Amino acid sequence: MTKQSLAYLTIASISLIGALLVFGQAVTLAGLSQFPAWQPELASLQFRFWIYISVGVVALLVGGGTAVRWVRQQNALARADGSNSAPR
Repeated sequence: MTKQSLAYLTIASISLIGALLVFGQAVTLAGLSQFPAWQPELASLQFRFWIYISVGVVALLVGGGTAVRWVRQQNALARADGSNSAPR
């Protein structure tokens, strides 16, 4: 595994784990907004909910894109190694 592929894998992993955590926080905020005690802060909760959803979508796109790039790089390396080992 090259340093570049390790970097892709690390970025993808961190982004996808971050997206999972951020979406969990957004669901928590959505749940909190259902309680009457939180009504005075409802606008703030809704704003934070949409911020967390936006950050989660960005993290998901970055992680997914990086994972796709990593898979394509691994396929290209495998094809290059396979063509070098073919008999002449």
